[in-house]
Amino acid sequence: MSAQFVSLAVGYSLALGQLRRKGIRKRPWLELRRLETESTYLDHQVRALRGALRQPLRVDADFLPGKGYYDISRIRIQSPWLERVLEILADGITEDALSVAGIRGLACLWLDHGFWRGRSGEITFASESEAEAFRAALHHLRVHPSPPLKRPRLVRLPPDTMHDLANALRPYVHRSMRHTLRPGGLHGIHLLR
Repeated sequence: MSAQFVSLAVGYSLALGQLRRKGIRKRPWLELRRLETESTYLDHQVRALRGALRQPLRVDADFLPGKGYYDISRIRIQSPWLERVLEILADGITEDALSVAGIRGLACLWLDHGFWRGRSGEITFASESEAEAFRAALHHLRVHPSPPLKRPRLVRLPPDTMHDLANALRPYVHRSMRHTLRPGGLHGIHLLR
């Protein structure tokens, strides 16, 4: 039961989720933020984590002022199982972390960091090693990104490859976020950064 929770928490942490130790006891907390227009997806994430653990899970919810018209919904989750997630993510986005997160983790990365450039897709990572780990995970899905050229932290997906990736991710993307799998499928994540 807890393996599914750890897998989901790793996937959500790879994307926009922030995993930190807080408080006097330095307990691990997972913080998820979404624009209030995406609260359906945020609720889905919380339900998925609760369903995977089947134990009491502390969830605190509130709103923060947004940069634009919409506020930001914030959920903070605390569980002892997040210790394992911290261990897995100690080195950031690695092949091991992506294998634990699985295809759902790749879907989370696309939802939160992917962009459409015409009919092609792009994701930029913080380091070259993270980009290489993502490329390796894509190769396991039989999706082949363009080779890195001048910007090794950027992963480019040409139109035919992006079509294959969208088809592979579609079953793992919540219905309220499937618009991000289509060219021009804009989302407001940039307002959170």
